[in-house]
Amino acid sequence: MKTTNPLLKVFEANNKTYLYNATSNTLQPFTTKNIANFNQYSEFVIDYPYSNSELMDIINTQMASITLALTEQCNFRCKYCAYMSKYNTKSNSLSNMDSTIAFKSIDMLMNCSSNISDIFVDFYGGEPLLKIDLIHDCIKYCKTKYPFRIPNFQITTNGLLLTNKVIDFLIDNNFYINLSLDGPSCIQDKYRIGGDGLPTFDRVFKNIIILYKRNPQFFKTHVIFNSVITTGTLEQFDFLDNLCKLDVFLIEATITDYFSNLISNETKTLDDRFVNVKNHPIFKKSSLKNMQKYHNMLSNPSLQIRILPGGFCVPRSRKNFITVDGKIVVCEKVDERNSIYQIGDVFNGIDMNKLKQLIDATLSRLQKCKSCWAARFCNVCFKDIFDLTNDYCEKSRSKVEKDLIYYLEKVKDDNVITNYLENLSVE
Repeated sequence: MKTTNPLLKVFEANNKTYLYNATSNTLQPFTTKNIANFNQYSEFVIDYPYSNSELMDIINTQMASITLALTEQCNFRCKYCAYMSKYNTKSNSLSNMDSTIAFKSIDMLMNCSSNISDIFVDFYGGEPLLKIDLIHDCIKYCKTKYPFRIPNFQITTNGLLLTNKVIDFLIDNNFYINLSLDGPSCIQDKYRIGGDGLPTFDRVFKNIIILYKRNPQFFKTHVIFNSVITTGTLEQFDFLDNLCKLDVFLIEATITDYFSNLISNETKTLDDRFVNVKNHPIFKKSSLKNMQKYHNMLSNPSLQIRILPGGFCVPRSRKNFITVDGKIVVCEKVDERNSIYQIGDVFNGIDMNKLKQLIDATLSRLQKCKSCWAARFCNVCFKDIFDLTNDYCEKSRSKVEKDLIYYLEKVKDDNVITNYLENLSVE
C-alpha cells in the first residue's frame, strides 16, 4: 500500500501493515481511515533550535572537549585513509603542532567549560604517539596550571608505538585509549600497511597483549577498539567477536566511503552483508544504542514540526577539532580543509560570523528535508551537508525504514530491551 503524502510511510513488519505519520511522529497499525485522515499535510519547518544568545551561552560555558591534531605525519599508509594523497605527494608538507597552540587550546577548554563537570583532551593525528614529547608537555601543563581541574585524557592510536614506557605513561595518567585495529592479519595487513611497507598486525597485536598484561582491569575499562568494516566480512567479524568475549570496554565498527563504494559494486549490497552478521555480539550493543533514538521518540509523540533533521551537535559544545596550525574545526569527521567548517582559532576564539555561515549553509541544504517522512530519524550531520544527493536521501530513508521494522519486530514489545534503553545514557 502506498500513499502520495510524503510525510506518511506505509510498511510491513510482523506480518502486519503499519503507518508512520511523520507530522505527529506516531506509528500505528494501518487502516484506510488513517490514510484518509491525512490527505492534507504540513511541511516541516527546518530551523536551528538555539537563539543567538543561547548559542553564545553554550559556546562560553559548555565546551566539553578538544581534539588536538598533534601531527599530520603517520607511520601507517592505510589504503582507505582520506589523507593518503598527502603522504604520496612529495610537494605536500606534513606539519606538526607546537606547544604554544596546544597550551592555548587547553586554556580555551578550561575557560569555556564552567558548566561542564567532565572535560576531555583528546590527542589525535596522523599518529599522535609520534609526538609523545608534546603529549608529556600537555599533561604537565594541565597538572601544573590546573591542578584542581585535571581533564580526562584520551588518545587515538594505531598501536605501533605502544612501547613499555609509553604504556606505563598512559596507564599512570588514566588515559582512554582508542586503538585502531581492523581485524586479523588477513584483513589488517591488506589495508593497514606500515609506512615502511611492511605488515602491521603482528607488531600491533604484540603491543596490545603487553598493554593487557600490564593492567588487565585498566584494559577492560579504558581501551576502546575502533574497526573499519572491510569486505573481508566473516574473518573480520569472528575476530571482533573474540574481542567482545574478552569483555573489552567498547568496540566501535564504522564504514568508510572507500569500502561502501567497493561493496556497492559487488553482487551483494552493504545491507545484505550486514544481515549475515547481525547476530554477532560486536553489533548487538551498537544496534541497541541506535534503537534508543527510535524508542525515545516514538514513546513521546510530538506535533512539533519545527525540526533540525539529523545528528547535529552544537558547534563548540561536544566537539572541537584543533588543527596543527590552531584552527578550530567543527569536529574530526569533517573535511578540515573546507573553510566552511573552520569556525575560529585558538588565539581569537570562535568567530560568530563564520559559525553563522556554517549554520546558514546547513539550513539551506536541509530545506529538501521539509517534506521527507524520515527527517526526524535521519543521521545527516555537518560532514554530509555537501553530499545530500537524491541517492544519499534514498539510502537514508531505506535505513530508517529497516530500523523501524527492526524496532517493531525486535524491540518494542521486549520489556528487557526497552528497560535497558530507558536507562541508557544519552551521549
